[in-house]
Amino acid sequence: VVALEPPGRGRRYGEPLLTSLDDIVTDLLGALDLDHPRPLALFGHSMGGFAALKAAETAPFVDEVLFLSGWNIGLDGIRSSEDPEAAEKLKTLLGEGARVLAGTSVEALLGEIAGRRETFDLRNSASALAGKHILLVGASRDAVTPPEFHHKLLLEALQKEKDVSAEEAMIDDDHS
Repeated sequence: VVALEPPGRGRRYGEPLLTSLDDIVTDLLGALDLDHPRPLALFGHSMGGFAALKAAETAPFVDEVLFLSGWNIGLDGIRSSEDPEAAEKLKTLLGEGARVLAGTSVEALLGEIAGRRETFDLRNSASALAGKHILLVGASRDAVTPPEFHHKLLLEALQKEKDVSAEEAMIDDDHS
């Protein structure tokens, strides 16, 4: 198990902070380029689940992903463009939960998501995950990334792809 530290924290304290969702994925892919044994399995919780799946799209040496109470950020972008309540929730999530992106603002992240919501919608990543095994673990009482949006819809998209192995588990718990 290799725990990754984002820039600005721990051993990476002096490095510039991440400023975008793309930066998170790029930073993760850069860490995977290190001398880790292959094949790799990625684990991500919440925004980390988003990053793990997006990284797995382009990393052929990643065979498995554990998506734990994962956040389909693009889907929230789509929903927020249609529903003011969903837009307010997304703004709150980015303000409270996106601390790894301390080098930016909520407004900049909202703009990035609005401009890239189709790319960031993980349902659109399903075909790029061919040959990989994805385990989605949702939490039945998750109010942050409700499983009916962030778990079930992604699972359906993955299961439609014949070359993607997708399984699910639902635990009786909340987001944390």
